[in-house]
Order: sequence, then C-alpha cells, then structure tokens
Amino acid sequence: MIFCRGCKWRLYCLKIILLVLIFQTSIMAEDPLLELADSLMLARFYSDAITEYYRYSFFNSHSSCLDGIYSKVGFCFANQMKWDDAIEAIDKSIFYAQNDSLMEQRNVDRSVMYLALGNISKAQFYLKEIASSSAYNNVRDRASILLFLSLILNHDWQAAYDTYELEIKNRHIESVLLESTLINAINIDYKSPTIASFLSTLIPGMGQFYNGRWLAGLNAMALNGTFGYLTINSLIKERYTSGFLVFIFLFQRYYNGNRYQAYYHAIEHNEMVNSYYEKTILDYIQSVYDINQTSALRKR
Repeated sequence: MIFCRGCKWRLYCLKIILLVLIFQTSIMAEDPLLELADSLMLARFYSDAITEYYRYSFFNSHSSCLDGIYSKVGFCFANQMKWDDAIEAIDKSIFYAQNDSLMEQRNVDRSVMYLALGNISKAQFYLKEIASSSAYNNVRDRASILLFLSLILNHDWQAAYDTYELEIKNRHIESVLLESTLINAINIDYKSPTIASFLSTLIPGMGQFYNGRWLAGLNAMALNGTFGYLTINSLIKERYTSGFLVFIFLFQRYYNGNRYQAYYHAIEHNEMVNSYYEKTILDYIQSVYDINQTSALRKR
C-alpha cells in the first residue's frame, strides 16, 4: 500500500488507525443540506457526501462550522484512499479552526494522512510537538497514541518502548503482553546482508546457512561446487574452451546468484521478523479498543 516500505500489513495497519483512533466526527443537523451530507457519510456514500459538503460550503462561505465540514470531507477522502485530497481538506479545516484545541486536533488528523502516504518522519514531527506541548489532554492523548503507532509502523522498537513507558502505559494501555513483545522486538537478532553476502563470497552457501536457509545453502554449495570442479577439471585436461564456457555461463552465474540471494534473504528475514512483531502489537491494540468501544456502547 501507500504505507512505507511495502509491507503487506500496511493496509491492515491503516484500517486500525482510521477506524479506531482518528476521526471523532459529530453530526451537525442544523441545516437540511448538512443533515443530508452527514447521512450520506454515515451510510458510506463518501463521494455523494463530499459533493453535499462542498455545496454547503459554497453557499455558506462564512459559516462557523466550516472547520467541521472540511474535517469530514477529509474523513471521506481518507476512506476512499485519496490522501492528497484528504490532506488538502484537513489543511482547510485547520485554516477555519475556531480555537487552538480544534487546530491541534486537525493537525493530529493531518498526521494520519502523512502516515498513510508513508511520510512517517513528517507525521512524527507534528505528533511529537503536539504530544509534548499541547495544553489539551484529549489532543495530547491522541497524539501520544498515534506517535506510538507510528514508531511501531517504522519498526523503531526502542523509541516505541520508551514512548509506551512514558505516555501509554499509565494513561492508556498497560499490558504485560504488550511490554514483553516490545522488549522482544528490541532484541531481534537481525541478519546483516553484508555479512551474508561476504560469507557466500568466501564459500558459496555459507550466507544462506547464516540466514537459516539450509536447503538453499546446500543447493548453492552443490551447484557451485559442481561447476567449479568442471571448470578446474577442464583446465587440467587442457580443454580450455569448455572450461571457459562452463566458467562464464554456469559457474559465474550461479556464484553471483548465490551472493545476491544471500544478501536479499537477510533483508527478507529482517522484514519478516519486524512484520511479525508489528502485527502482534497492532492486533492487541485493536482488540483493546474493540473491547472499550463495545463496553461504551453497552453503557449507552
């Protein structure tokens, strides 16, 4: 997805963030046009809702609720995965914000758009500033949770653990499972692509063994050993042409391929381990918020 580094869980991560944490929309039925737009949004007819919101803003350019309208337009665009349009709408919402609290809330919402676009560093810039300096508890809490999630998505495990200890543990989620998962993620035994490639350069197959791919290592060792033997044997028997052809078209090809595979298998290993911890943490966070939302609905 649009999220960074092409992880297969990115769409899943974004769904959690959007549905669980971000847009706290409220219904504004003070005008028939707004009532229609809100109904369309709740029914998930997002394109139609956007049209009606824009229609209202065109005929009511001095309305005091333009902040909320453009915020909802951003929400609709976000659910259509139109992130550039969503950011543009949130920027307008910030422009029309009536007070600092609303402005900071919309800045948090805009950070979500940057997360969706894969611009995690820009999102974290805004989130860190709001989480550390906002005078409004609800805004600061949202920014802290999103900052924590952005660190998870970026696989910055140490910073995520520090944020959990300082901002999340006592105020939002306290969990032995979550804490132990973060600690395990910090201590991941990453494979070095450079070392893997170097080992396979010295002895074909050793880089694959280093990565834990034993069958691939045995295969690389067998093929390269066979073609190396054929090359040397041809040279010893003075069959220079056949030796040259075996070296160029077989040995060299499989030797370089073995080094290439060792390098990228190490990268794949690291991504797979990171993705495992990422999904484990996001699964847990989603389950916590699902339980909280269910409890809130029952109380109503």
